[in-house]
Amino acid sequence: QAKYENIRESLGDQSGTMMTTTLPRPITNTRRRIGRTLIGGQPKLFGGSLEEYLESSHQDIPQIIKSCVRIINLYGLHHQGIFRVSGSQVEINNFREAFEKGEDPLADITDANDINSVAGVLKLYLRELREPVFSVQYFDQFMELAKMESKHEFVVKVRELVKTWPRPIFV
Repeated sequence: QAKYENIRESLGDQSGTMMTTTLPRPITNTRRRIGRTLIGGQPKLFGGSLEEYLESSHQDIPQIIKSCVRIINLYGLHHQGIFRVSGSQVEINNFREAFEKGEDPLADITDANDINSVAGVLKLYLRELREPVFSVQYFDQFMELAKMESKHEFVVKVRELVKTWPRPIFV
C-alpha cells in the first residue's frame, strides 16, 4: 500500500486522498491439475487430458474428432497433402475457439475449401493433449510386435494388446 501511495504521489495524483485497502488473495489448499479451466471445473479440450474431458463431458469421442473426421471423410480423402499442407492460422484459431466453447463450427461446411484448416485443427488438438493418445509403453509394445514373422500371430497379439487399452483410447 505504501508503494502504491508513493507512486501515486510521484505521478502527481492527489485525487485519491481516501486510502483504499486491497484484500489479500485467499489461500486455497486445493491443487488444480494442469489443463483445467476455472469454469465449473470442466477440463480443457485443448491442452487437457483426453480421459478427464471424456469423463466430464459424458462423451465416447470428443466432438472435435467426430466433426473433423466427418469433414475429412466427406471432402478430404482425395485432397493431396491434407495433413502436410497447413491451413489458414486464422481459421484454425476460429475453429479451436468454437470447439472450446462447445460449438461445432464444422456443422455447416459444404465443400473442401477449409479442408487444410480442418486437418490443422485436428492435428493441433492431438498435439496439445496433455498425454499422447498412444503412450511410449504402447509404442514399445507395437515395435516388438512389428518384428514378428507370422502375420496371423501378429494380428492375434495386436488384438490382445488393443484389448488392454483404456476405453477412451480404444474408442
